Amino acid sequence: MRRRLRAAAALVGLLVGVAPAGGCAAEPDWTPIAYGDGVGCGLLVQYFTADGREPMADGKPTAFFPGAAPPSTGASDCRDKCREWANLSIVKTLTAVYQANLAVTKVTGTCYLQRRPLGLPQAIATD
Repeated sequence: MRRRLRAAAALVGLLVGVAPAGGCAAEPDWTPIAYGDGVGCGLLVQYFTADGREPMADGKPTAFFPGAAPPSTGASDCRDKCREWANLSIVKTLTAVYQANLAVTKVTGTCYLQRRPLGLPQAIATD
């Protein structure tokens, strides 16, 4: 079972084109969406350069969760919240800054509920 999951995850990374060259994306820091009763709902926004790397800003990863909801959130509500978070001004501001200063060419968002993706990473509009 685990072997199938690993193979599926590797295939998803290749198909979506978000895996950095020579390895996989780093495990997200779940702290921003952690609650006393577990990890909740959140949108992981990731930035990539043309060569597929995730750039660093001030020595830290650029990926972040712009919002969070408790683990009791249902999958449908979590997806709705992720769409809202993708349109927040902080996402648009950081995108503009990273495009100008870190050569970011691609921005994706993956909606997670209790550390499980609710779908494939989706492109986030950069305008």
